[in-house]
Amino acid sequence: MKRKWMTGIIIVITAALLLTVSAGIAKETAKHKKLKLPQAAVEAIAALSARAAVQEVEREELLDAFDAEVKDSAGEYNVVVTADGKILSTEMEIGQETLPAAVAEAFAREFKGAALKEIEKETILAELQIVPLASPKTTYGAVAVIDGKQTEITVDSAGKVIKMEADDDEDGDDKDADNDTDDDDDNDDENEKDDDADK
Repeated sequence: MKRKWMTGIIIVITAALLLTVSAGIAKETAKHKKLKLPQAAVEAIAALSARAAVQEVEREELLDAFDAEVKDSAGEYNVVVTADGKILSTEMEIGQETLPAAVAEAFAREFKGAALKEIEKETILAELQIVPLASPKTTYGAVAVIDGKQTEITVDSAGKVIKMEADDDEDGDDKDADNDTDDDDDNDDENEKDDDADK
């Protein structure tokens, strides 16, 4: 009887953990879907295909660009584009019959004739170059809530603001599902936890 009781508790805990993880993934996906492309980036994608419809957008922090999932009559593909409308790369799944002969031969040789399950075509239009600096650049970043929005500001050593980004929540604040400012669902603020821990 005790073993059945313990098994029941383990099942309930496991189910709760799975629900928490699923909710976190859904929340993160929703954040990405709300991200919008700057107008110049939208126009650059439209130049690739007049019927292109942007499905989802993610931020490419390293490249300071956007990764847009696009759909048109040809299918779905990804476009990496800068805020000022420069297309850095495109990536799409293609059929084996569209491969250039030399590429098809290389795959057949290297995969020893095995069936190809997924084929992607990536076209790179610009590459990231690493350029050594004559002197290092130091920046400072901080996050605070301004007018109900979580805002991140980056400043250089001279005090010049380099970048300012505000959370674009549709409801205009940075509160989560439990109406507080931390990322969990326990209805208390992160700062309140820290205060309690200090007592």
